[in-house]
Amino acid sequence: MSDPLQYTFEDAQRQQLRDGVALSTAAKVAWFEEMVALAVRFEARDRLAEPSHSPLADSRVS
Repeated sequence: MSDPLQYTFEDAQRQQLRDGVALSTAAKVAWFEEMVALAVRFEARDRLAEPSHSPLADSRVS
């Protein structure tokens, strides 16, 4: 597959998975640490922990 415009979505998805598998362990750890740092920076964990942002908040029975 030399022309990226000829890729199907499934082709691109498979290639992305192959690229991920080919990463070294150090690169995978570095990627994970970067994602955690982004979550901390934008306080994603704290916002999601609040009851008003819970996906189950509206379906709870009181």
